Amino acid sequence: METIKATIITCSNCGFDQFFDVSKKFKVCPSCSNTIVMRTLSGGELNDIKNNMKLAGIAGGDFAYSDYRTYSLTVEEIRELKKIAREKKKAIAAKAYKIHKGKKPMRLLTS
Repeated sequence: METIKATIITCSNCGFDQFFDVSKKFKVCPSCSNTIVMRTLSGGELNDIKNNMKLAGIAGGDFAYSDYRTYSLTVEEIRELKKIAREKKKAIAAKAYKIHKGKKPMRLLTS
């Protein structure tokens, strides 16, 4: 049976959980904007990351260090997770619809 590996990191600054592409060395947290790096990186790797961030025009600040968890997921498990996410989204939309007395709530635009 074919599986894929999903790596989850937790921002040590704000606690936000998110997927992490292990081929990359860092990620900017969408919740607090800190730069998340793996706790296992060496000092040389951290300096390389800082240099790459400067070249990419990403404002450097303190690093938020993260441990990580890796899960092996089958295709069926991924389909089930997607189904749960769709049902949750529908339930939230139904609740918002009810709160707004049958009127479709406006979507907030983000930049």
